[in-house]
Amino acid sequence: MAHAIAELPSRNIAAAAPIPAAEKKADNSRLQSHLAELEKKHKDLEEDIKYARSLRSADHDLHIVELKRKKLAIKDKMERLRRNHPQHVH
Repeated sequence: MAHAIAELPSRNIAAAAPIPAAEKKADNSRLQSHLAELEKKHKDLEEDIKYARSLRSADHDLHIVELKRKKLAIKDKMERLRRNHPQHVH
């Protein structure tokens, strides 16, 4: 199978066309919108956690754990987006 790799055409990365400014702006807008949506979900989960804590029952403890997992997953996703696209995040 080693010969199959050698037969692949080489990619000329330097010849790649630049991304038009309008497309960059649209990507930035989509990223900002996505981050705003994630931030809202994160905030909503925090409110759900506060409410569940106020109920003080064993059944709600498991629900709180699940809400915290979801909240952490959203926070991790926001951080990855910010880290991978620092030029687009304000």
